[in-house]
Amino acid sequence: NMIRQGRLLHVLLNSLTGAIDFIPFFTEFLGASLYCLSALLFCTLLQTVCEGKLSTFALIAFTTVYLSNSINVEKFLYELDLLAVMVSFCCCPLGLLYARRFVRGDRRAAIPAVLLTMGTISSYESFLFLYVCVVFAILILEILNHPEKWRFSDVWKTGLGFALVLVAATGAYYLLVAVLRGITGLNTAFARETAWDTSERGFGGALSGVLLTIIRYFRNSLQARYQPIAIFCAVSGLGGLLILRLSRKRKNLWLIPCFLGMFLSNFIIQIVFGSFPPRTAQTFCFYVAFLVLLMAAWWERKPLGRAVAPIALCLLVLIQSADMNRWFFNDYVRSEKEGYVVHTLATELQSGYDLSKPVIFTNCPDHWNKDGGYLMTRLYPGADVNGNSVIYWCGNTVTGYCPTFISDLFRLYGYDFLVSPTTQLAQAAQEAAKGMPIWPQEGCIREFDDFIAVNFG
Repeated sequence: NMIRQGRLLHVLLNSLTGAIDFIPFFTEFLGASLYCLSALLFCTLLQTVCEGKLSTFALIAFTTVYLSNSINVEKFLYELDLLAVMVSFCCCPLGLLYARRFVRGDRRAAIPAVLLTMGTISSYESFLFLYVCVVFAILILEILNHPEKWRFSDVWKTGLGFALVLVAATGAYYLLVAVLRGITGLNTAFARETAWDTSERGFGGALSGVLLTIIRYFRNSLQARYQPIAIFCAVSGLGGLLILRLSRKRKNLWLIPCFLGMFLSNFIIQIVFGSFPPRTAQTFCFYVAFLVLLMAAWWERKPLGRAVAPIALCLLVLIQSADMNRWFFNDYVRSEKEGYVVHTLATELQSGYDLSKPVIFTNCPDHWNKDGGYLMTRLYPGADVNGNSVIYWCGNTVTGYCPTFISDLFRLYGYDFLVSPTTQLAQAAQEAAKGMPIWPQEGCIREFDDFIAVNFG
């Protein structure tokens, strides 16, 4: 599936580390370490652009806000996904460091820039837009550092150089994906999520539908008091006002379009797909942290700011950390409830069923719903994000997706008796389970000639 979807970093990491298997705490530790490393690399990039002029407080502000941004909690709910995403976060600033050297005339930096940018986008295509967001941040710092030297031609040439690296990396990467698909015969079988159907509504209708989706997402998030989105909106407003002030003070209006470009880069993936795929907020952690860095660097130069800025920063990090802890606790509660289901099922299956037959879980949702009495955690209110259960419970066995995850889950809790079903048996179980009671009602487990069916829906 990862080759079909063009996510080669997942394939490589699994081949090297086997991290798709359950390794409690280990992958989380590696993921957290890589995420901290990415913060250090981003600080190195920003400090390099500023020629060492950023203060320690400004870098601390960036790092703490970046690391505590709770919108990235979802990554820690998935084993292999976590490592792949965090590796891409590390590749992004490294790729841009070399890309900047290439743009400034060092042609030898072109190859490492392209290779590292390929590593950036090799986990998820949404990292394309993180690259774009950081490029605009670099342009803002370059203009602030030497406002008298940056005019239209300079901004255009520099942006074009970064774009050249991104286009080369994207082309090379997807050419590699196409070659591997051809060699393995695993052609894509996934329809891209999009709302750009212009056959009935026309282009204007499709565009207005996409924009309304974005507005509805933010409205729902703010109504649900979802902290990352509230912070995103507040920081965007304050950052926009600061950019207006700086553009006037530095006498360089190109700060404004660069800020608008950075702001809009957060929505490119929604506009391209026409919907909210799971990686919709990949840029938010950097975007918010960068604007906080600008505000910290500006405020600390004011007499009052030296006292107020650290307090404001501590409050922001505290709010983000509390929100992060809440989501981790929700996942812990969800895990406890899922563990209860595993123990209950294992006890019943071991009490009188022939466990030499495969146990097939039929009609499984991708996550438990509230009506079924199980916790459902939405990390992004109103968006299509699977931040609910780390396990699919073999709900998609018929299509061949993650057919062994349920065995891994039972083995994690000490039950090593499940036999993975074939696709043919899974299809037969789906038919046989029609009309069966739903878990945990009596009769939801039934033994057939070739398999045991547990009906979940």
